[in-house]
Amino acid sequence: MNHDAPNASSEDSSVQGAPVDGAGIPRAWRRIKAGLLVEAGRADRKVAAAWQKKVIAGEWSADAAAEELLGQGPSVPDEDDGLDQRSARLMRDLVMSPKLKGAAGAARSARKAGRNVFAYIVTQLLVLTVFALILAAGLVTARWRGVEIDSLLDRVVQHLPEAPTDSSGPGTDAAD
Repeated sequence: MNHDAPNASSEDSSVQGAPVDGAGIPRAWRRIKAGLLVEAGRADRKVAAAWQKKVIAGEWSADAAAEELLGQGPSVPDEDDGLDQRSARLMRDLVMSPKLKGAAGAARSARKAGRNVFAYIVTQLLVLTVFALILAAGLVTARWRGVEIDSLLDRVVQHLPEAPTDSSGPGTDAAD
């Protein structure tokens, strides 16, 4: 038997005094059950689709939807294992909901973003290291085969415009 689903004979004080329907079942449980059945694909598909359209159109009534969804389609007992398992997961999600929002949620997002930035920096450093190693290997190989890198660089520099000279820059003697 499902001990988590409320029923009319429950001794749980949180259920006593709750709004009930004509059968003595708490209204909140009927709403949740109907929603879980729609989510699991166990409610009448046409009725579920009609209520989804009503939600989009802004014509929502939780009690009317629950009544119609539970009244149409296959009857599912409150003790159903599928409902029991999904309601346990829903409860877990609802219990964790405050942790997923607000300052704690923002801090968690910041930590995640920090890990992403750290991973990005490590990746870029790795790429630069590999590039430098390939360049160094190419230069060593070229030199080993007898190519004079200095003379090659001298020829490249000859084609560049002459660097401006500043008499007050570093390396100049102002006393001259």
